[in-house]
Amino acid sequence: MGRRRRVNPKQAAHEAFDPLWRDEKLVDRRTAYKLLQIVLDVPVWQSHMRHAPSRVVKQVPAASRRLRKLLRGCNGL
Repeated sequence: MGRRRRVNPKQAAHEAFDPLWRDEKLVDRRTAYKLLQIVLDVPVWQSHMRHAPSRVVKQVPAASRRLRKLLRGCNGL
């Protein structure tokens, strides 16, 4: 059996969140972090993975999926 790759929660958060502003260009970076702050209902400094507590970081992938869905709807995609 193969080994399961253990994913760092902050890495998983970035992998889910960064494409919103980097690859898909649904919004600019600053707006993406502001929206993440609103969706997670945290202070702005906690919306950045570097400073966020682990409980917030673990919520980022699901929040990113919600944001992606909302933004695609707003952009008519």
